[in-house]
Amino acid sequence: MMSNNFLSNFKNFSILVIGDLILDKYLQGVTTRINPEAPVPVVDILSETLRLGGAGNAAFNLKKLGAKVTFFSVIGNDENGRLAMDMLKSENIDGQLIVSDERATIVKTRVIAGSQVVVRYDQGTDSEVSREVEEKLISLICSNHENYDAILISDYNKGLLSGHFVLRLKKVQTVNRKFIAIDSKRLGFFKELSPDLVKPNYSELVSLLDLRSQNVERKKQISELGSNIYNSTHAFITAVTLDKEGSLIFEAGNYMYWCPPHKIEPHHTSGAGDTYMGAFLLSILSKIPIPQAAEIASTAARIGLEKKNTSFCTREELNAYLSLSEKFITNKSKLKDVCAYYRARGKKIVFTNGCFDVIHSGHVGFLNRSKEYGEILMIGINTDDSIQRLKGYKPLNSLKDRIDVLSSFGAVDHIVAFGNIENDTASELIEIIRPNVFTKGDNDKGSIPEANFVKDQNGQIVILTTSIHKSTKDLIQKIYQDPRVLNIN
Repeated sequence: MMSNNFLSNFKNFSILVIGDLILDKYLQGVTTRINPEAPVPVVDILSETLRLGGAGNAAFNLKKLGAKVTFFSVIGNDENGRLAMDMLKSENIDGQLIVSDERATIVKTRVIAGSQVVVRYDQGTDSEVSREVEEKLISLICSNHENYDAILISDYNKGLLSGHFVLRLKKVQTVNRKFIAIDSKRLGFFKELSPDLVKPNYSELVSLLDLRSQNVERKKQISELGSNIYNSTHAFITAVTLDKEGSLIFEAGNYMYWCPPHKIEPHHTSGAGDTYMGAFLLSILSKIPIPQAAEIASTAARIGLEKKNTSFCTREELNAYLSLSEKFITNKSKLKDVCAYYRARGKKIVFTNGCFDVIHSGHVGFLNRSKEYGEILMIGINTDDSIQRLKGYKPLNSLKDRIDVLSSFGAVDHIVAFGNIENDTASELIEIIRPNVFTKGDNDKGSIPEANFVKDQNGQIVILTTSIHKSTKDLIQKIYQDPRVLNIN
């Protein structure tokens, strides 16, 4: 995986989201009996959760990924509409919502017993909006079009977006073209816009291309239909999501890349496609190559699917996940995100620190034993200057060499350098990492400057019987006292 420094660019983009606002309501409960009036379960509701859904979730995902987001939609003059406004405001999403007295805000309610969705019932108006409402929407777009880097149309075919709307947006785009991404069950409807990015799933593509049901591998079937897809959408980039078979990426109708699926057992989650689209869109705007953008989008969707109810992925979570494969963590911001990711998933973190200059079997045993106290082992390693200040001499091996050696250890998950002229202890790292366990060798007992910081974070200090420093000193002395070494020319 490529470096994830590009994620900081996400905050530089202003995205306009246009689409159908839906509120997702989740009624969580338990069932222990069958209704005597009909053969259906009786669910005792324990909690109620309300989330932004539909195009609202698309806007929410982009905001969580760090972008500046404006959302145009329509709501009813009702309590659910006012709730939607409050939710957008609480997420710092600039919501330009047109209130219509003729409509009721759309709400999808799911009743969940244990881990099973028992029923979903929908409320609200999904007929075509009035011409007056449509003109207000078009006027908003014309007045603000130049302020955005990209437009995301999140269409659920609930009456907001008409053929007239498409023609008017096309006219605006002719004057000042913006990147357009479209997520819709009716992609052919937006063909005139020649979108830059579209994201159909398999069933949407079957409907778009009027395919007959075939007993074939989806990946193979779709990979041969690039020109058909392009002729039906005029989209420059098409990302076809295939669930367990990953996703296929096309560029101007040419099959380009297959992104393999992530193995995960998802919760009852809606909106993972919005997570995928948001990450893909921002990656492309950040000039990330298309295949890598697809991998990033797939990773973001995976993170979202780990959550209950409506899917989303934060920039910090994505940064952390992309950093998991990096043993050497280069900055404290990334370290903070990685540790937050582990803690959110209940991982037990072990931390230790030292110079690790001349590595020998004593170090190997110490690190392996440290890993036994948890699931993630993080090592703080003193910089060269820090060792100079502490010991009065430069290390025999440079920081890079010491990191390279430690990175080869299977027990070690992450390494981070520390030490500055104001503070050569690992206290700052401990405050960020908040380890469950802090391990040190028995030769350090009674002289652990970081002890109070560990206790302040409710961590446990474990002293392991070892002779690391003594062995290092003895090893160096043997080298210099051995005449065979000294006589080498």
